[in-house]
Amino acid sequence: MSALIAELSGMQAVSRKSVQQFLSSVLGISISTGAIQKIIDRVSEAIEPAYERIGQVAHGDSVGYVDETSWFKASKLHWLWVMVTAGVALYLVHPRHSREAFNELIRQWQGILVSDNYSVYKNWVNQRQSCLSHYIRKGQGVSRGSGCGHFSFRRTGASSAAAVGSFCQNAAGAGQVEKLLLEIRAAVDAS
Repeated sequence: MSALIAELSGMQAVSRKSVQQFLSSVLGISISTGAIQKIIDRVSEAIEPAYERIGQVAHGDSVGYVDETSWFKASKLHWLWVMVTAGVALYLVHPRHSREAFNELIRQWQGILVSDNYSVYKNWVNQRQSCLSHYIRKGQGVSRGSGCGHFSFRRTGASSAAAVGSFCQNAAGAGQVEKLLLEIRAAVDAS
């Protein structure tokens, strides 16, 4: 029963009241929202060592893919942060979209950061790799004539926009990829 309550409340983000109603209507179990909260607290405490171990594995890896997305907790905007490595995915729900949240996720980790171009990531003092899929999606938008959203190619000229569109529609050679990524990066950084 504890696992079901934890799954509904934690992973499925079902309110305590809705868990109470579900347990009553589907399973015929009468339980208070306070008792549901106590179960959630016990399960959270029980899985804390596993969460800490996941953090140790993530922080011990040399490459980390980090991203964040909006996440509602008790109807309030929070941020779901993730650090994915070769072995694990470490999650953190934080009330802020900030350097503070990023630092809480990574702690003392100093590996190669793979990320989008959120300013917190762009200021990473160690090695960093921009996520290629973001550039490819922007290039596909250019090739379809739907624009890039965050940047324009006015500074680099129409030939760069055409090259991005061509690259994203066709497989490019390794030399082309390297040259094109430098042009794209310069265009993004200049915007």
